[in-house]
Amino acid sequence: MFRELIADIFDITREAFKKLLSSRLFALSLIFCAMFCVLIVKLFNLQIVEGDQHQDDYIQKTKKEVTIPSTRGNIYDKNGVVLAYNELAYSVTIQDTGAYPKSADKNAMLLRLIEILKSHGESVQGKFEIALNSNGDMVFTSASEAARKRFLRDLYGRRSVDELDDEKGKYPTNVTAREIFEKKKADYDLNTMKDEKGNPLLLSDEQALDIINIRYTMSFTEFKKYETTLVSNHVDNETVADILEHSDVLQGVNVEEGTIRVYNDSIYFASIVGYTGKMPEDQLEELQKSDPDYELNDIVGRTGIESYMETQLQGKKGSRTMFVDNMGRTLEVTDETEPVAGDDIYLTIDHDLQMGIYRILEQQLAGIVASKLVNQDDSVNKKADGSSRKIPIRDAYYQLINNNVLSLSHMESDQADQIEQEINGKYLTSRNQILDSMRNELMSSQPTAMKDLPEDMYAYMSYVYSFLSDESVGIILKKSINTNSEEYLAWKNDTSSLRDFIYSGIANNWIDTSKLDIGNKYSNADDTFQALVDYVLE
Repeated sequence: MFRELIADIFDITREAFKKLLSSRLFALSLIFCAMFCVLIVKLFNLQIVEGDQHQDDYIQKTKKEVTIPSTRGNIYDKNGVVLAYNELAYSVTIQDTGAYPKSADKNAMLLRLIEILKSHGESVQGKFEIALNSNGDMVFTSASEAARKRFLRDLYGRRSVDELDDEKGKYPTNVTAREIFEKKKADYDLNTMKDEKGNPLLLSDEQALDIINIRYTMSFTEFKKYETTLVSNHVDNETVADILEHSDVLQGVNVEEGTIRVYNDSIYFASIVGYTGKMPEDQLEELQKSDPDYELNDIVGRTGIESYMETQLQGKKGSRTMFVDNMGRTLEVTDETEPVAGDDIYLTIDHDLQMGIYRILEQQLAGIVASKLVNQDDSVNKKADGSSRKIPIRDAYYQLINNNVLSLSHMESDQADQIEQEINGKYLTSRNQILDSMRNELMSSQPTAMKDLPEDMYAYMSYVYSFLSDESVGIILKKSINTNSEEYLAWKNDTSSLRDFIYSGIANNWIDTSKLDIGNKYSNADDTFQALVDYVLE
């Protein structure tokens, strides 16, 4: 009975296999199983056996060489007294490590960094040539009009200045600093920032400007992410500690060691030792003849011994060879050469003797000046020749104040002695009288033509015009003035008053009223002029 049961099961199984083998699905299943096995083998080879090789092939390695600056040599006098040396200094730098792919996260990190720096009195440095002046207005910080155009060229991504002011108006030069600021603010998504709770975050102009400055400067190394960008230079130890304590939320922010040049008793040796500064473009080619490692961003001697003995003091740069990926991130460092410090220089001058001679000359010059001082105005020199001219005491005081020898803030403080307080009192009285006279002249319904004003009032009115038309203030838009108009010609010939000239500017829209605190949305010309006078005199 048991054998018959086994035989029946065997027969049923054999019939099932016959049907399976004759089925088309079985053939397809075999094919799919074979293909799956091939796929598993391929994936194993790609991921395990050949994984490193394929990873290296995917990451496009590029060999880069980065220079390491050397330490500048010291300068001594003949007896070994140090005149110039290097002092350890810390700098805050930032590197794009890819930790903040979203613009909002990067802005939040930079805002936190800025708040830390500001809490310690540090400032943000960068290549964004726009700043806030004392009145809270955006101004260009370029040294000249040519420099401003070069800044705009870089900002617009143009190859040359000639490409600016194109026919389509995409790259204008006739733009205000505020317009550029607002454009970059939008480009960097600073108008849509939110706090940790998701509420809209309104940045101050100063905060937004600092973030723009950092991000704009970082854009110059966008494809060289192995290079760091300087954020703040010569920071103190407390700032360093604060930055390191928050390193977990400041990814890519580092503190680097460097040096600053320090000059002992510089007032006595400045003309001999000189000073260091950024490499001038016209000096680069000459220095590269002696050392091809010089670059435009190097710190070099500008005057005196620092310049004359530049190649001896500079030393030899080191180098670091590394491989970076296609995003500019460092993969590995393969070779590094340490820099060689510059030579120390010993001069033939004597420290104490130089200081003594300087003080003797100082006393002699002071005596000559004192002998020429008179308590009169410049009319005393109308009939005097060059050898007998006198120095009005008023001019001497002006120069002492202009050169920060006399401090007005000190004269106003409690530490001022009786004479200083008396001088300060006379100064305040005179200033208030002058301001009242200027206000009366500007607000007069029958103002005096410039040519008929007293000499001192003419100078004050001319200064007001120069102040308002300066690019850093920008209330009078000089480029918008019609130089052929009757009003301008009258002003140029001194036949009109400053009041009449400014009123014509209000009517002809070359007065920027947005910078004035008018207080009335629907103001008239009188309101605008009143706000302008208050702006100048208060």
